[in-house]
Formats: sequence, structure tokens, C-alpha cells
Amino acid sequence: MTGIYGVCISDFPPSLVEPLLHFISNKERILKFHFIKDKIRSLVGELLLKKIINTLYNAPYEEMEITRDEYGKPFLSSPSIKVEFNISHAGDWVVVAIDRMKIGIDIEQIVTMNLEIAERFFTQEEYKYIAQQSSQEQRDEQFIRIWTMKESYIKGVGRGLTIPLDSFSTIINNQEATSIRVEEDVRHLKTFRHDTTYYISVCSTTPLDGKNIEIIDIHSLVNAFL
Repeated sequence: MTGIYGVCISDFPPSLVEPLLHFISNKERILKFHFIKDKIRSLVGELLLKKIINTLYNAPYEEMEITRDEYGKPFLSSPSIKVEFNISHAGDWVVVAIDRMKIGIDIEQIVTMNLEIAERFFTQEEYKYIAQQSSQEQRDEQFIRIWTMKESYIKGVGRGLTIPLDSFSTIINNQEATSIRVEEDVRHLKTFRHDTTYYISVCSTTPLDGKNIEIIDIHSLVNAFL
């Protein structure tokens, strides 16, 4: 039942933030954001998740209470809904991954990166893979690609920053890994180039072959609540 969903927020009217807060578990957390774009991303992330669960399980919105564990990972505290999820956002996009087992997702926009960051925080194999690319553009792309893969793994495991970025590698024998094995734990990876300037990576305990992103229209999402 693994699902990957995305919504573009570029056309989201800022005036709708306040009326839609009624459907959010932790309104104070969203209101603490200084910039309106950050408020919209966080708001839409929870709305998208709740809309997906409502569609899949016919569960009322008011029964979907989202809290956070000791590592800051959000989860549904509703005992009647057994589902794992993860949310990420960057730029104009918000994405959600959902499954019966733990899952992680990360989206990042491609920007110019300093190679020293990769040398400091990534494995040597990952750093060398990025450094060998023939242009700055390709190095930037591979840096972001690897970053999303690593973030999706960390978010999927759910132990936050207790997992060092250089404790596992997404590049094996100079090729992009399709899974990460740490002792007996195996996580499957899939990466998407999205909307020209973004990378999305998903990490799951189940294989992700054939999985694609389902795009949800922002207006239809808003209309589901108002």
C-alpha cells in the first residue's frame, strides 16, 4: 500500500492559512514560523496527509491527531488508524509518503553546493562519486540526490540526528545504491527527478519498484476541507 504524493503550493492563497488551521493538530507550531511560505508548507503537509488517510481509510479528519515522538518524528496517535507516514517540503513542493511499515521521504531543490560539505559529512565513497562529476552542475545534482537519499533513510529509521550521515553509504562500488543494509536491517531506496529542479528520495522496508508520485491539485486539496 506504499503511496507517494506531492502537491505544488505556488498557487496557495495566504489568506486561507487561518481558516485551515482548524484542521491542524498543533496550530501553535505553525504560527511560530516567521515566513508565510514556511507556514503554508507545514500546513499543507498535514492537510495532504489527512486527505490521503481520509481517502484510503474513510477516516474522519477530527480523528487524525498527529503528535511527535522523542526524536521529533510525527506519528498518528489515533488507535483506530494503523499507518506510518513521513512528510517533507522544499521550495514550492510538499510531499508525503505513506505505508504500513516505517517509511521516509525527502525533497530538496537543486542549488549550488560546496563540495567541502560532502567531504566533511558524507562517506568517502559518496564524496569521491560527487567530486568525479565533470561539471559543477552535475556535482550539485549528485550532491542533492545523495542528500535526499540519506535524509529519507534517517527519517525512515526514525531516530533523528542520532544516526551520523557518514555511518552508511548510498554509493556502492561507484554506483547509486537501491537499498541500505545496516546489520540485519534492510531499507529500499528510490529517487525521482521532479519538476526539473528537485530530487525526491523515498526509503522503505518494502521494495519500491514501479512506485511513482501521485500529484494532488492544491485547489482540490483545499476544497476537501473548506
